[in-house]
Amino acid sequence: MSENTMTGQTASSDLTWLLDGFKERVSGIDTVLVVSTDGLPTHICTGLVAADAEHLAARTSGTYGLMSGLDAHYQGAGHVRQIVAQLGTRMYFVVEAAENSLLAVIAHPGTDAGEVGHEMMLLANQVRAHLGSKSRAEGTAG
Repeated sequence: MSENTMTGQTASSDLTWLLDGFKERVSGIDTVLVVSTDGLPTHICTGLVAADAEHLAARTSGTYGLMSGLDAHYQGAGHVRQIVAQLGTRMYFVVEAAENSLLAVIAHPGTDAGEVGHEMMLLANQVRAHLGSKSRAEGTAG
């Protein structure tokens, strides 16, 4: 695996340019990636090391799963549109990008959360058709 391309990704499906553009356009963004809901990184920004992408993808999937369970507990459909967390040294954002795909962003403290959330929703809406990933078949290892 290279630093910015995940296994199984072809040049035509490589969205690195799109994620890099988002990172450059929106002030305060440190990291941006797309992950499958089962915890695999599918598209990452330039400069993000594969091991860090895998770690963040797993954490993002777990966080999304916890929030989906919380929604379901309160008679929701288990649908989470956006997660925002203010960490000790960063801000963390997650939005649904497409079926079985999430867009995750790490930003610097003091970043305009409203702008980041808005821009993430625009990005997800623009590329929804390109970001979908199929669920792994039950019983297959990862």
